[in-house]
Amino acid sequence: MNHLLLVWVDHHAEYANRLEQFVRTSEYRDKLQIRLFTQLSYASQCLKEADPNRCVLVCSEPFREAMPASAEQFPCLHMYVSEDKNRSSAHAGTLIYRYQPLRSLLKELMLRQTEYRGSPVSIPSGGRSTRILSLYSSVGGYGKSVTALNMAAVLSSQHKSVLYLSLETVSASGLLLQDGKTDSFSRLLYLMKKSPETVAAYVDALKSRHPAYGFDYLMPLPNIHEADELSADDVGTLLAGIRSSGSFDYVVLDLESSVHPRNEHALSLSDTVVWLVADDLYGLNKTRQMKNIAGVEDKTCFVLNKYTGITGNDMESFGVSLYGKLPYIPEWKTITEPAAWVNEPVFTDGVNRLAQSLLEGAEFS
Repeated sequence: MNHLLLVWVDHHAEYANRLEQFVRTSEYRDKLQIRLFTQLSYASQCLKEADPNRCVLVCSEPFREAMPASAEQFPCLHMYVSEDKNRSSAHAGTLIYRYQPLRSLLKELMLRQTEYRGSPVSIPSGGRSTRILSLYSSVGGYGKSVTALNMAAVLSSQHKSVLYLSLETVSASGLLLQDGKTDSFSRLLYLMKKSPETVAAYVDALKSRHPAYGFDYLMPLPNIHEADELSADDVGTLLAGIRSSGSFDYVVLDLESSVHPRNEHALSLSDTVVWLVADDLYGLNKTRQMKNIAGVEDKTCFVLNKYTGITGNDMESFGVSLYGKLPYIPEWKTITEPAAWVNEPVFTDGVNRLAQSLLEGAEFS
């Protein structure tokens, strides 16, 4: 297999051994090989035999002075690990901080290699048939992001491979997704536009995994203007690349409550659309006007969120035939910890039953 080879030269033997063990026992075993050395001279034969396009030489700081001399002899990417997180020097572009989570360190090394060579490390096809499940509403504040995050967590708990992706201009989901790199989606879009045929590998390199809930995600775009410039074509290229990779069983799309072209295109590419509504005259009227966008009516399931046990409006008169209901959670009127969004058992049970109904035909009301 075409693994990326890490040639790791380090005096810190305990750290290097721990890194090697992590590579061999984690998901990185299918993407990376690692060879450990304590002296740069000991690594020379390995470097001579390696494909420079699929090799990264990583040295600890004591070897920093020797690295420029080795650059001509070994024309692969050269990096060094630093003990100082805030170091700023002429070598900053080839510096990586040692004391970060190993998964983050390896992900960053793969990205540096991608940017250095202009093409990512290829990944084997996962062989999965990917379904796109979109969460949408005609009005903001209906609990779309909370429902999407719960859906991703529920599907992941059922041993499905799930990617959560927010296409909102301003997203609240970042409050829960604090372990990911803030620029992961931005970097993906930049790299995708340079080389759209390699989207799958870029997603694989940039995604983060939620430590508690097990789903993968890309951090929401941090810049409002950048998010606003995300086009329908960008969304199409991105979703096509993700589908082709076969890496995910489900992509959970958290869409913006608007008729922006990117949302319309995302809806048209979705397999299932969960359209949240509320017992609200204004929102129901907007839903009536918007429900035929992108020709997705045949795959749309209207779900009443924040259900209190009674409704005051006749949903059918607005063309809204309810697929089911999700409960109102009074405790969410004031949230101080984002984890409360995915730790509420009554709501989680409702989302679980919704997922079973949508995907397996189980009863849901």
